[in-house]
Amino acid sequence: MEEEIDLKDVIHTFWEKRIQIILIILLFIVVGTVYETKIKLPKYSSSTTLALSSTNSGNVISENKTNTITTTDITLNTKLISTYSELIKSNSIIRQVKNNINLNTSEEELKNDISVDAVENTSLIKITVTTENPEDSAKIANELAKVFIAKVQEIYNMDNVHVVDIAKTEDAISNMNYKKDILLFVLVGIVAAVIYVFLSNLFDTTIKSADEIEKSLKVPVLNEIPKCTFNSKEKNKELVTKNEKQASIAEIFRTLRTNIQFMNTDKKLETLLITSTFPGEGKSWVSSNLAVTFAQTESKVILIDADMRKGRQYTIFGMLPSPGLSNCLEHLSKNNEGNNENTDFSKYIQHTEVKNLDLMSAGNIPPNPSELLTSHQMTELLEKLKKEYDLIIIDELHVKLLQMLLFCLEYQI
Repeated sequence: MEEEIDLKDVIHTFWEKRIQIILIILLFIVVGTVYETKIKLPKYSSSTTLALSSTNSGNVISENKTNTITTTDITLNTKLISTYSELIKSNSIIRQVKNNINLNTSEEELKNDISVDAVENTSLIKITVTTENPEDSAKIANELAKVFIAKVQEIYNMDNVHVVDIAKTEDAISNMNYKKDILLFVLVGIVAAVIYVFLSNLFDTTIKSADEIEKSLKVPVLNEIPKCTFNSKEKNKELVTKNEKQASIAEIFRTLRTNIQFMNTDKKLETLLITSTFPGEGKSWVSSNLAVTFAQTESKVILIDADMRKGRQYTIFGMLPSPGLSNCLEHLSKNNEGNNENTDFSKYIQHTEVKNLDLMSAGNIPPNPSELLTSHQMTELLEKLKKEYDLIIIDELHVKLLQMLLFCLEYQI
């Protein structure tokens, strides 16, 4: 099924790129103005008009007869108009005109400067010559008419072509209409801007709204959390759900907690992984505040900082950086007997100022954090903590390890 085009989304897309659209149109206006005033050469046009008369107009008329135009003459002239129009631009006539007035141009260029038009529903032929010199235009047009009339008399032995209007020197530029040309560049700029918007939107794969996430990934968005900046180094400053319970941002985290709970109505929620695509996107801040909101429901919660390279949960809570997760997993890996039932994990866990919330910091930076997180010791640790806590929240950056940990996790956000 094809995706429907939402008119509101299209308008919104154009509005978002309004600056680029304006700049593109202005660019075409500037280019058009420069081209018209600095690059494009002015040209001048002169025209002469020829008329086809009756075929016997060149004969001597007796005193007792009148010179009348018969139906046969009209039919013949109509057919001759298209023939004459082609004859005017024939190579022989062009060559003779060029030689007669000593033009310093090629026959092909001269032919391109000449246009021949048959006036509709008449026996008139209009010859227009356009060059960069107004005097040359008039001279060529008149010479062309003269040579053409002589050529008709030579070929058809008829004197039925006469000059009606002699070409005159025109001072007005014929190939420039500034208003019309600039308007044309504006229209081209608008078309180019529209093409740019559609192409940029076509190749833009970034997600800009929650609606796009749901439409593209077919997964529900639990909540939208605004970006917050913390300049103070005060302890627990980032714990908005603890320090500012009545603030709107705290309510957003409580709504997120409720939505997560309602997604798990068929079985108990035991583990929760918070991850992100890149560092600095706020996963640690979300993890810590979400852990506080769950603890406020009288659930016993432990927050594990599994980002063993740049973990900062200890900074958010004002706790010690070690011992922590890496130290605990290293201790378990050194136990070659494999019997860790009586292992005391309490020395790796710190009690926070938030009731019912404990923290296992990242610990010392190990040389192999990925291997530790996917080891059976990590699984063993999680299974042990499930027996002690109602909820385990893991702050983890390694997105590629997500599938490896799914067997012991029930939800991901």
